Amino acid sequence: MSLASEHTARQAAERRIREVYPLVRQYLAGLLDDYRPRHGALRTAVGTLIGQGRSSPHEFALPLLIHGAISGDPEPAVPVAGVHALWWRAANTFDDLVDGDTGGHRLYGTDRGVAMLAALESGYALPLRALEAAELPTPLRRRLAADYLDCWTRATDGQIGDLLNRPQQVDTAQVLEVYRKKSGSVYEMAGTMAARLAHGTGRGQETSVGSGADGDDPSVAAWGEFGHLLGVLAQFRNDHDDLCGGPARIWGTARPPICSSTCCTAPRPPPVSTRWPCWSGRPPHGAHVASWPP
Repeated sequence: MSLASEHTARQAAERRIREVYPLVRQYLAGLLDDYRPRHGALRTAVGTLIGQGRSSPHEFALPLLIHGAISGDPEPAVPVAGVHALWWRAANTFDDLVDGDTGGHRLYGTDRGVAMLAALESGYALPLRALEAAELPTPLRRRLAADYLDCWTRATDGQIGDLLNRPQQVDTAQVLEVYRKKSGSVYEMAGTMAARLAHGTGRGQETSVGSGADGDDPSVAAWGEFGHLLGVLAQFRNDHDDLCGGPARIWGTARPPICSSTCCTAPRPPPVSTRWPCWSGRPPHGAHVASWPP
């Protein structure tokens, strides 16, 4: 494929992804409608969090891209993209609460306590109910829910480790372990779920329920690993931006030496038009991963 053809293909892929974004928003709105009429207060609180909470760049993109790369069509991954976005709304809320960036007693236009409870619903109960209601074979639904829960547990463990870590008291291996759990596991979840959905895998209770290298189609594990690498790179970039643009402020902790020695020398990411691969049908090789930070 010539450079011109590759550029055109990438533009078409990006355009197709953006066309699906409104469908993800409609999907999230439909999830909120399910709260009616019994849970009006919760519906309002979660709706405020989704509408006004801190979003993450390209929070819909990764599941759609991976499903599109495998199947040629990103649209069936709308539920996975929605669940991924709900996780980020919850995580960003907890992030702001821990950091103290709440501007007093209110956050995202509502009471801080209300925002915290809405984040718990958004990050845990609502995604699991959404997956349970998906029109998919029961074994596949169970595997997708297991992927999500595995991410929740690993990311929470990594975040607690991050809060407890102190500069000069941890080594680089411990810092990288936190990176892998608090960020790598989240993107791994998105990659694994999207690939699992595209391949239609899900073999019921007789197989392991973890994400990643779990005995499934090797492509599912490969896409999970790809997402994991993107998550770790995203954390490096996040710390790079904080360290080089001002004091480190990530979940209320100062960063250990690994970031100050590596992040500030990292190159800036390429423009968006060069980050997202066109449909290829397989994960990119590791040598190319660094060109596509999320």
